[in-house]
Amino acid sequence: MNSRWAPYLARFHSEHAGVTEAVLSRLRHPAGGVYDWVLEALDQSGRVLDVACGSAPSWSSVGDGWIGIDFSEAELALARRRGARPLVHADATALPVATARFDTVLCLMGLMLFEPLEQAASELGRVIDAGGCLVALVPATRPVRTRDRVRYARLLAALRRRHFAYPEDPEHIDAVLERRGFDVVNSERRSFRYPIDEPVHARLLIDSLYLPGTSDERVARAQVLTRRWIGTSIGVPLRRLVAVRRPV
Repeated sequence: MNSRWAPYLARFHSEHAGVTEAVLSRLRHPAGGVYDWVLEALDQSGRVLDVACGSAPSWSSVGDGWIGIDFSEAELALARRRGARPLVHADATALPVATARFDTVLCLMGLMLFEPLEQAASELGRVIDAGGCLVALVPATRPVRTRDRVRYARLLAALRRRHFAYPEDPEHIDAVLERRGFDVVNSERRSFRYPIDEPVHARLLIDSLYLPGTSDERVARAQVLTRRWIGTSIGVPLRRLVAVRRPV
């Protein structure tokens, strides 16, 4: 990772361990929750490596054959407290895993954080057996309702940001995977609703955002803004990717 993102992400996940799961678990859709949507694309009968597993929300659903890897000790500590095992402290660009060891790699809200993504994608491909697949969840910019688009514009204005940023552009992930030995066979977008029922939910939404270089004053202004939305919900667009590992 570069000098800007690496220390920021380390500090973020130390201070806000579990925040990603907290937000994703609150998202609502008529067809079901986020984790149900992702796991329905997963072959849970095989060996599953959960890269950037965080607080291990997938562990209890996958069961035997699951291994979680994350670079954040704070996130892994939460995973251990819920009983998730086995867990490994490592970076996605250098996985301490044997070649072709897994049938599936699962990566929830992590691919856009890996830097360099080309190297991480090579590592993900290396540890997947030929014909196995990568199932990933990444942020998206659509579909978004008009009212939500206006709200996001106001939120970005309060934060004095032009857009929400990540080390890697989520829209470029497909091309990187294709270059690194994967065939992207499915890319589906879905907009979930995040209910803001209480002040804690407004705060949680802001706490979950990656905002390097944003002042505390600006973050406080964003918190004030989102508290005005209590009693409503905001759309959160996400994209589910399924990529099959090509034979070497």
